[in-house]
Amino acid sequence: DRIPDHGQVLVLFLFAFAMAVLESLDKSLPLDDPKLGIACLNFSLGMLAAVIRTRVSASVPNWVKGVPGLLLCVACVATLAFGSGRQTVWSSLAMGVLFVTVACGQDFRGLLISQPARWLGAVSYSVYLLHGIVLFLVMNLVNSIVPIENLSTPVFWSVTAGAGVLTISLSAITFSLVERPFIQVRPTRAAVPVAS
Repeated sequence: DRIPDHGQVLVLFLFAFAMAVLESLDKSLPLDDPKLGIACLNFSLGMLAAVIRTRVSASVPNWVKGVPGLLLCVACVATLAFGSGRQTVWSSLAMGVLFVTVACGQDFRGLLISQPARWLGAVSYSVYLLHGIVLFLVMNLVNSIVPIENLSTPVFWSVTAGAGVLTISLSAITFSLVERPFIQVRPTRAAVPVAS
């Protein structure tokens, strides 16, 4: 799989950034999806992080991996946490800077390489498969008792956190009972080449 060179990624990023800025300035743009510019920006920032990780990570300045990079990540998380809650150009840029910094080696003083983080990485596919189902069931259950729009912000996020714990617990079980046994299966015989 060929990864685009730096120039192509820069052009994609600038195009997506321009789309997002135009969308935020002019709400009358004839776009089918009003969030198209933000989606393009998010995609290009993810691509930028991937390219940096695969091509440039050896030449990343040391400050990115140290305390200054950590402070930059904290500022990005604060921007996201205390923002309006809507996805904007600024929240997308903050998330992009956070992704790029982590891709360049910022491990939050060892947190991202700790044993619990590695375990979460191992069960992440199960989390990916189950989180939508669990959120749907939990939120529908809560909504049948109290309408979600009537929940206070702390109660809403407590319910969401509970759904997250439930998702991770179920993911650990499915990883142990389903994924790991298939990962550990070894082929019993070597593949035989097919004659042409």
